Amino acid sequence: MRKELARAASVAALSLSVLCACSGVGTSTQTSYGFYPPSEPAGVKVLTAEIPDCNLEKTGDVMVRETDEATATKEARRVAAQSGAEYLQIQAIRQNGPNDVTIHALAFRCKR
Repeated sequence: MRKELARAASVAALSLSVLCACSGVGTSTQTSYGFYPPSEPAGVKVLTAEIPDCNLEKTGDVMVRETDEATATKEARRVAAQSGAEYLQIQAIRQNGPNDVTIHALAFRCKR
């Protein structure tokens, strides 16, 4: 019984590692909070030092993996727009290797 359980756990761990290895450049994920109509990606502003003069509400979490930072930022704006975001706050930019960048960001809109 123990050997069968250990074997099943090994197979599950191997399957998970293969799945993770296959998820590569060009992936996007989003967790949305609430139901908002989509906005235009070109209208999603990336927040830097200036914060908008409104009460912000979080519309989602965004994770994008692309070949370079500019492409990843553009894709993050597109993904954030799907959740109705007006603003994107980049939390982290990770250079995973050559031609492989991951951006983690938060999507916001002005509370109405």
